[in-house]
Parts: sequence; C-alpha cells; structure tokens
Amino acid sequence: MQIKIRSNIDGLQRLLQQTPDAVGDGVKTAMHDIKSDWQSEALEVAPVDSGKLRQQIQAKVDGGGIERGVTIESNTYNKGFNYAYYIHEGHMAADGKQLRTTGTVEDYLNHSADKRVAVWLEWLEEDVKRELRRKGW
Repeated sequence: MQIKIRSNIDGLQRLLQQTPDAVGDGVKTAMHDIKSDWQSEALEVAPVDSGKLRQQIQAKVDGGGIERGVTIESNTYNKGFNYAYYIHEGHMAADGKQLRTTGTVEDYLNHSADKRVAVWLEWLEEDVKRELRRKGW
C-alpha cells in the first residue's frame, strides 16, 4: 500500500520570500523614529551657553535592509577647538568647571541613549512585527 501526501506550499514560499523585505521595512521605520527621538532627547540635556552646541547635534540612519543603524554626533568648533568633544568627554569637570544650566549633562549623547534604549528596542520589535503581519505572517 502506498500513500502520497502532497501539499501546495506556494503561499508559504511567497511569505518566506517577502520576509526579509518586511523585516527591513520594519527596521527602517523604527530606526527613523529612534533617530528623531535620540536627537530630541540629546537636545534636551545638552549643555547650553550660546546654543551652538545644541544646533550642531546631528543624527542619521545609515545602512540598508536589516543592517540599519543610527549615528548621532556633535561637533562644535570655536577657533579650531572642538568644544562639543571637550564637554561630552568630561573634560570640563576634570578642569574644575561646571555646566551653567540645570538639567544638562556633559555626556549628553550617551545619557540620552542610555535613558531610552529599552524603549527603542521595543519600537524596533513592534515595527518589525507590524510589517510581518502586513505581509501575512
């Protein structure tokens, strides 16, 4: 006796083929939201004197597909001296100087990320799940 079972897995194959694109779309959405949030958070805690430091905080999404990331930087020069780096890396405190504005911190880029990274990971997971559901998973 012989029994044959046949299946039509065309639908499953289509879903599997669409999965990398769906994941990439979810990552793209999340990374753009993370970029905006990180930049906003950094602006809130960056030291203020003339306002130039805050104006120079730049963030961007780089990479493609699922290999995307967010880069944030702050380089503010005065007569060739990068005082954004000086402040961020704690050299003001090391030189016995204090920040002028309450609620600001020297390591404003790291501080803002440390505060939000758990939320950003949730956003990433939710955006990927949302895109997979849209594709039929």
